[in-house]
Amino acid sequence: MPMEDEFNKIGSRLKRNKAAGLDTIVNEMIEYGGDALKQTLLELMVQIWENERMPAEWESGTIILILQIKELIQKKIQYVEEKIGDYQNGFRPSILTADSIYTINQYHRS
Repeated sequence: MPMEDEFNKIGSRLKRNKAAGLDTIVNEMIEYGGDALKQTLLELMVQIWENERMPAEWESGTIILILQIKELIQKKIQYVEEKIGDYQNGFRPSILTADSIYTINQYHRS
């Protein structure tokens, strides 16, 4: 049977800034919800333990894959860099249009 000290220990290890589940409860709500909320959750856990049955709503979940924008951009840049030739300048991390203009100006001056 879940005990209060175990419940508090687990609650203190909850990670912050995580997305809410279908119940729309985020970990920060549990962490800062106060003693009344913690007591209610503990009673729920004890009831689940004793009845050996979870609420039906807990049997479903939604998993959403979120690819970080920076990672996605890096993959696109790498793909484009492989496809375009060395003659293409501008809008590239290490090859500036200004460099090409400078080179052309130097060529015409000589």
